[in-house]
Amino acid sequence: NKNEPTCGYTGDSSDCNKYESIELNQDGNNGWIYYNSNSQIASTTGNYTGIYDMVGSAWEYVMGVMQSSTDSAIPATGSSSTENSGFKGPYSNGSGINDNGLEFPSNKYYDLYEYGTSQEQYQRGHLGDGTKEFGKFYYTKYIDNSKPIRYIGSYNVDLAYFVSSVHPWFMRGGSRCDGTDAGIFSFLGRTGNEDSDFSFRVVLTP
Repeated sequence: NKNEPTCGYTGDSSDCNKYESIELNQDGNNGWIYYNSNSQIASTTGNYTGIYDMVGSAWEYVMGVMQSSTDSAIPATGSSSTENSGFKGPYSNGSGINDNGLEFPSNKYYDLYEYGTSQEQYQRGHLGDGTKEFGKFYYTKYIDNSKPIRYIGSYNVDLAYFVSSVHPWFMRGGSRCDGTDAGIFSFLGRTGNEDSDFSFRVVLTP
């Protein structure tokens, strides 16, 4: 049996690195040792042909965004002029419009969620993307020695914060700093801005 991975490759943690190590292949070139049984735990399918880094490397933006207002099917570009995705469109906090960005792609290329003001309004989730079928979501405050009060509540106790008027863009997976809160089913709302700790996820669809 393969356990769900809780962290990805990082230069700081030997516990994470044992799952995806770099060594010399037989042909003398550096590469991932996908045939290593420990490395395969980090694969979504438990083998070397799976998808890697779905968990715990960095929070990854996906094309999931909230409506810019309660009466609009227009996606929010971000939460403000300094915290946004770079797409053209209204800010989710009602403070204006970004006129200088890129046009949003066709709506078939992103998931649009109903407007909301709270990250605990899970009823706005969609079936098929992990924001609804793993509920009923719950949230519990907890404190330990290294983390502030947080809310958890997705399947396998993965972190679950929904998109909101302050954080209209979805991210997935968790970062190496999130420990057991990271997971394949974890999701988090953010402003859409770039950050050295954030990445993005490419999804192939038919």
